[in-house]
Amino acid sequence: MKIVHPQNIHYEVVSLYISEIRFSEANYLHNIGTVQCSISDRKEFTPEKLTAHELKTWEINFQKTSILDITNSPLMVSGDIKVELTQKSSRKMICSFWVNTFFMQNDAVRIIDGSTVKFMHTLNKSEIDGAHKDKDHKSFSEDFK
Repeated sequence: MKIVHPQNIHYEVVSLYISEIRFSEANYLHNIGTVQCSISDRKEFTPEKLTAHELKTWEINFQKTSILDITNSPLMVSGDIKVELTQKSSRKMICSFWVNTFFMQNDAVRIIDGSTVKFMHTLNKSEIDGAHKDKDHKSFSEDFK
């Protein structure tokens, strides 16, 4: 699918592999311990609601690491992608964000690793649902990414 954007940007669905998600300044998550990280894609879109279809879920023990490392079995995604962290016990949403692979590829820092091109896309606290509401930095530090 190709769409011509009003600003002459030629949008097309791009497939990428997610191999790693890093969280920095994640003290709040460290205190929670083990959380679930799920990746979903867009199921359907209506003007009123964006619906997600869960692709895969992993556990992250933030007391041991702040990195979801799935380099051994990366997940191929395309289009609109949602990443959501939930508490393992209650399934309460901690934070989430939507990204689009087309814009990730175009806006990300490119890292060349041999014959592989990796894209590193960084979201700041203000771009992460759930975290951005913490204006007083009680749960998420100002530098949470």
